[in-house]
Amino acid sequence: MLKLVGVSAAMMFVATVANAQVAAKPLAEGRLCAYADVVGVWDSKVVSAEEAGVERFAAAFPRDYMRFKPDGEMMYIASNNEIASVPEVHARLDAADSADGATYNAAMVAEGVLILFQNGNPFQGFTCTVVEPRDGRAVTIFSELEGMPALHRVQFKLD
Repeated sequence: MLKLVGVSAAMMFVATVANAQVAAKPLAEGRLCAYADVVGVWDSKVVSAEEAGVERFAAAFPRDYMRFKPDGEMMYIASNNEIASVPEVHARLDAADSADGATYNAAMVAEGVLILFQNGNPFQGFTCTVVEPRDGRAVTIFSELEGMPALHRVQFKLD
């Protein structure tokens, strides 16, 4: 289940999205994502984050998994250990989705600007960058949008 960790940054983010002032903050490497680049199941790790509580949460739950469907539906779970197989990741994402009572969606609202929605309301946003594959797997990096706390999160595609 998605957990919003930094309330003040989240409130600033929602206000910024409502005023349509979100902008990607491109990285030196790679290219900005299109939504098609994120479709699939991803093993995700927070490398660094300046938003209150994010690194502490990542230390407690060092593995997390995200699924983005072509229709914009998305789901996320955090785990303190690796999930052994892609079918098991799907099963756990499905179980979390049916248990939490919320609807999660994602949209690329501008080049490289990925916004996550909970029950139709924006609550997280990232600059999404596609970088060179690693170990034969597609890799994306989620980093902060302009004006938001620093973040560096690396996703490795599982399917």
